[in-house]
Amino acid sequence: MNNDLVINQGAFNLGLQALRRAGKDEIAEQLESDCECIPDEIKRLNEKLELVKKEIRYAIAHAKALLSFTDHGGRNG
Repeated sequence: MNNDLVINQGAFNLGLQALRRAGKDEIAEQLESDCECIPDEIKRLNEKLELVKKEIRYAIAHAKALLSFTDHGGRNG
């Protein structure tokens, strides 16, 4: 886990403690519940990002191949 995430998690936990001390347990519980799905969502988005990166690499390779073909006397050269 990188340092920014550790710091943000610490700040989040302090905020939850402050809410509980202020008698806002329901709000603190809702925030905790809402945040439990964030790691799964991050994982899902990272997987999508990897797919997009692969598609971009494929498109670049394809474009380079087309340019190479036309530069070396292909049909359009």
